[in-house]
Amino acid sequence: FFFFYSEGAKAKIFLLPEQNTGIVILNNSDYSEVSSKFINAFYDRFYPDEASNTYENRITEDTKKYEGVYDYAQFPRDDFTKIFRIFLGIQVISNNDGTITVKSLGEEPFGDLGGEQIFYQIKPLLFKSMDKEQYIAFGEDEKGKITYLYSGSGYPGSFVKIQNCYHNPVFHKFLYLGFSGIFFIHLLYTGIRKLMKKESGRYDFVSGIIDILNILFLSLYFPAVMIIGMSPGMPAYSQGVNALMLAVFAMPLFAVILTLAELILIFIQKNKAELKKQYFIITVNILFFIWIIYWRAVFW
Repeated sequence: FFFFYSEGAKAKIFLLPEQNTGIVILNNSDYSEVSSKFINAFYDRFYPDEASNTYENRITEDTKKYEGVYDYAQFPRDDFTKIFRIFLGIQVISNNDGTITVKSLGEEPFGDLGGEQIFYQIKPLLFKSMDKEQYIAFGEDEKGKITYLYSGSGYPGSFVKIQNCYHNPVFHKFLYLGFSGIFFIHLLYTGIRKLMKKESGRYDFVSGIIDILNILFLSLYFPAVMIIGMSPGMPAYSQGVNALMLAVFAMPLFAVILTLAELILIFIQKNKAELKKQYFIITVNILFFIWIIYWRAVFW
């Protein structure tokens, strides 16, 4: 199998040595399913018996070791696009009948692995789709631990198995939604108190500005980066940083500066009541800033 891709065109070569057959598919669009559908139809028409025999002789050993979350092997780890991994990747689930379920965790990944599909094992580390002529292969280290997944269908994709929970995109997706919810609820709570003319602390106005900056950052970060530099599609990034992106990147920096200034003033004034009141949101702001540093959203 050989694959070539450029903007607006695709080329694929399928070699079947056992059948002394080769197929070349040229496609003048970005629509990758054309070649996959053709290959499926080709196999169903000319090699139907081979497909059925493969299914009958499938391997039914335990597939628990393949289970986990897999991330793009080629995705950046050290720049501001790293955070997009929250909305990418695939999850492999082991089934009781020896099959595995492979499902997308967001944006349709490479390797024609969008949605949810079931695969069965035909050789060690090699699986075939239950529904079509599609294969995925796993790689393991010297200790026999599964570390990679590869699919040659569609736009071929290589994936690395995530070994630690703090790298898991599902975990970080919950953190993203959690931070967004906390900032929004706190801003709403502060605003309602102000409108009802209830007693509010002297720092509530500053906290409201911090909430707004963080909410704007979380809301605008992904559109700003995608619209400006990801026109070829994720995970590719093809352009530099413009004024809009710099403005968005600066928002959490201003927010954490205001947070630290607020905390310092409270300590200088020895205002224990105000510290107790603002303690939670100040802690959340600091944790949020540490989180986006991890994702290279600042200091990139």
